[in-house]
Amino acid sequence: MRQPTIMCSKCPDISHACKACKWQAALRAASYCGICAIYGHTTLMCPDGEVLEHRKPEFIEQLIPTSLLDIYNIQSTTPLVNKDVEIKPKYEPVLDVYDTDKNIRAILMNHGKSISNKPKENRLRLQRLADELGRKLIYNKIPVDVNPKKTAA
Repeated sequence: MRQPTIMCSKCPDISHACKACKWQAALRAASYCGICAIYGHTTLMCPDGEVLEHRKPEFIEQLIPTSLLDIYNIQSTTPLVNKDVEIKPKYEPVLDVYDTDKNIRAILMNHGKSISNKPKENRLRLQRLADELGRKLIYNKIPVDVNPKKTAA
């Protein structure tokens, strides 16, 4: 019977095994980096990660791991049709805030911004902060308990 695969309690997930975990060497050896073209780490964990930000594939074969290219003896270079397609994020980053003066002041203070005694001024400063962070500002109302607990008097 096969032994169950168990990671140590310190490992957050299988891709980031800790030093005490026996799986680390095998996982690291199996991961492939598309930037360095070597095994030992993933593309996202590449020490030369700055290249990834500016790297755009020109051929379909650049999107296929080299191990598969070698197995199937693929040596062609098929140009990508839409090289200039901009990849949009799956979601829009937001700054989600409960719509109270106290919360707005707390967020401004946490980000090292000055606060004002005027709520409208704080809202403007919060909007500027959201713009600086590149996030859409969303105000939420504080949820109201529909069935408040009755206390005995």
